[in-house]
Amino acid sequence: MSPVLYDLTHLSHRAEIGAPSGIDRVDLMYARALSRSPRLAGAVHYGVSRPSLLEASELAAVVARAENRWRGQASSDPGLARLRNFLLGVTQETQQTWAPRPPLAWRREIVRRARIGRYKLLSRREAPRGAVYLNVAQHALERRTHFRWLADRPDVKPAFFLHDLLPLDYPEFWPAGHEQMFERRVATLFELARAILVSSETVAERLRAELRRRGRDPALFVWPLPSPLQASPGADEEDAELAAAPYFVVLGAIEPRKNHLALLNIWRAMIEAGERPPKLVVVGGRGWLNAETCAALDRARALEGYVVEAAGLGDAALRRLLRNARALLAPSFAEGYGLPLVEALGLGVPVLASDLPIFREVSRGCAILLGATDGAAWREAVRALADKGSAPARQARARAAGYRGPDAGAYFEALEAFLQSL
Repeated sequence: MSPVLYDLTHLSHRAEIGAPSGIDRVDLMYARALSRSPRLAGAVHYGVSRPSLLEASELAAVVARAENRWRGQASSDPGLARLRNFLLGVTQETQQTWAPRPPLAWRREIVRRARIGRYKLLSRREAPRGAVYLNVAQHALERRTHFRWLADRPDVKPAFFLHDLLPLDYPEFWPAGHEQMFERRVATLFELARAILVSSETVAERLRAELRRRGRDPALFVWPLPSPLQASPGADEEDAELAAAPYFVVLGAIEPRKNHLALLNIWRAMIEAGERPPKLVVVGGRGWLNAETCAALDRARALEGYVVEAAGLGDAALRRLLRNARALLAPSFAEGYGLPLVEALGLGVPVLASDLPIFREVSRGCAILLGATDGAAWREAVRALADKGSAPARQARARAAGYRGPDAGAYFEALEAFLQSL
């Protein structure tokens, strides 16, 4: 069987920083599965001209560090405790004070340690012949020098996970210059990849068209990602008091593509109409091009007491928060997969999302899908789902309960067979 080399550069860096993003959790899920595989020959960490090749035990150590930092127990999560008090009306605090971003100097130090710390001093050895090099996070692919060693080793078979091509299709949702950076990233990937892994037929169809345009023909592995939250500790996710409190969750980085502002406008309209809307929990870090959204979160007095930000939650706390919500809201304009939908539906939580092709595929008919710009329909749906006893709310819970998500065991069995086929 071909040995596997797993690239841990991204995970080793992110394991030191705050709460995980979606890509972080996918990276950890892969690393955890591969660290237990007899095919794992070692781990790779970027070097300037060639990588550091580490023992397989190094990957297990990074996985343990990430799990220790990201998972936790809901009952001991200080962020969830403060958030719970807000949702139950014990406090009116709405500012995100429990999970500040580390200062710039400290973030630089984290990067320095993760990228050139102890790995720099380790002796380097040659990659096993015929190995599969697996890179899941698309990390630093725009820097071609990190990967030129692969061109010198044609016996090594590079396999990359491609999450989506959205920066090429919707450049308006990213800062100026990001499209050019992303183009360099995919150029490196397309040049080197013997195989590309994707999580949906929607992305695979778009990828095939791009590969034809560029004259490339790597092998494709198309399989829906399982929920990383399914592997998290879940014994304390039930919470009768939270379940009785009407609230919704939106999960994802605060950036224009996620369309948070539409939800804030819906909540503002309900408040100004004299209603007492349910509470809205905005889970995720602040991204880019979000000045108007952040201004509303920080300074809109009308939203005080109804909308709260929550970053820095561990996986167990996130499970409890999602499990007891009225629904997950996902009004995105564009997505590459929709991991929050898989996570929420996998917990039996209703989902109200944009009517996107990718969301139709991922939700498997178990979500309520509306046009991303149909504010009136969203407002009416939120009202209906907030009342747990209403017919729409009961129907939404029944649809969510019927969801059968991707199975992690089947996923990694299929992946093993695919990598062996290379």
